Amino acid sequence: MPQPFERHHAEAFVALNMSDSWATSPTFGIEFAGKLIGTVNHEVDPPARTAMLGYAIGRAWWGRGFATEATQAMLRWSIETYGLTRIWASTDLGNVHSQRVLEKLGMQRGSASPCEGVEISRCTSSRT
Repeated sequence: MPQPFERHHAEAFVALNMSDSWATSPTFGIEFAGKLIGTVNHEVDPPARTAMLGYAIGRAWWGRGFATEATQAMLRWSIETYGLTRIWASTDLGNVHSQRVLEKLGMQRGSASPCEGVEISRCTSSRT
C-alpha cells in the first residue's frame, strides 16, 4: 500500500474494485471526519460460500481501531448477505498489527508460505 495513503490512492482502489461484479467483489470505502481513509473488501465465491477479506488503512489512521471496526462491519454484512461459512485473509508475517486485527475477528493463524517472494501468514475463520 502506498504511504502516505492519500485520498486519490483510496479512490483509485475503490474505482478498480467497483469495476468488478458487486456479487463477487464488494468494496466499501472507510470514511472518517469526511475523509476517505481506507477500504475494506471481499473476493467472494458464492457457490462455496467462502470469501477472502482485504483491507487497507492509511498510515496516519493506524492504531485507532478503524481496521477492526471496518472489518467487523464487513464480516457482519457479508455473512448476512452471502451466508458465508469460511472467510480467510493473508498478512505479511512481519505485520503484527494486521494479524492482531484478524485475531480480534476470531480468525486463527494458519500456515505460512511465500507469496511473490514475501512470507505470508494465512488466517481463517469458519462458521457453521
